[in-house]
Amino acid sequence: MKRSKTNFSVGSRRKENLKELADQFGASRFIDLDDPRTFDQALKDVTGIFLITGYTVDMHVQSKSLIDAARRNGVKHIVHLGAFTTDRDAYATVFAGIR
Repeated sequence: MKRSKTNFSVGSRRKENLKELADQFGASRFIDLDDPRTFDQALKDVTGIFLITGYTVDMHVQSKSLIDAARRNGVKHIVHLGAFTTDRDAYATVFAGIR
């Protein structure tokens, strides 16, 4: 079986974290799920995406616009995970899901 070389990159909308992420994971890219103008540059030379969004109303717009951009940029594989918690008093948007 022939194996291909895989390059891994982490995306973040926090520009101040990009260097630390690149040091930790090998590469990083700026992407803001609330700003589709950042998608094309972030998706350059990307073949697969593992997308984690908060389980909120925003998730629908973020996911749809990113998937559209991914298709436009030739991304072949997408895995999408919406994260939430059952804690009643969770207020962080990434975890405060629909109950």
